[in-house]
Amino acid sequence: MKKRKFIKASSALVLGATMSPMMACKADLKEGAAAAVSEKVMSSGGSFELPKLPYAFDALAPHIDAQTMEIHHGKHHAGYVRKFNAALEGSDLAGKTVEEVLSAIGPDDTGLRNNGGGHYNHSLFWSVMSPK
Repeated sequence: MKKRKFIKASSALVLGATMSPMMACKADLKEGAAAAVSEKVMSSGGSFELPKLPYAFDALAPHIDAQTMEIHHGKHHAGYVRKFNAALEGSDLAGKTVEEVLSAIGPDDTGLRNNGGGHYNHSLFWSVMSPK
């Protein structure tokens, strides 16, 4: 399987895994991977931080090489975190969990929704992918 095809398929899986529990019941989010991700993406001192990968950048090789992981984690995911923090700055939602922020925003809050959702989804993505 090619890298891009694998990443697309994995992303679809993560999106489905993320949305299913949310749609079924909010109580289910407190169990399993979603609860672990929730704790990792919570704000620290009012701002969100890029979580460390739970494995080395090259741990998913040969399926995903180290350079792809470094770019996707260190630049792409970091960009979501940076833009999410910028969108939250000065708002009454600062200091809330990502779930609280995403639950409180309206359809016009695209910066918060896209970047908060991107941060949450990528955090989940890293936790469900495993070198084993």
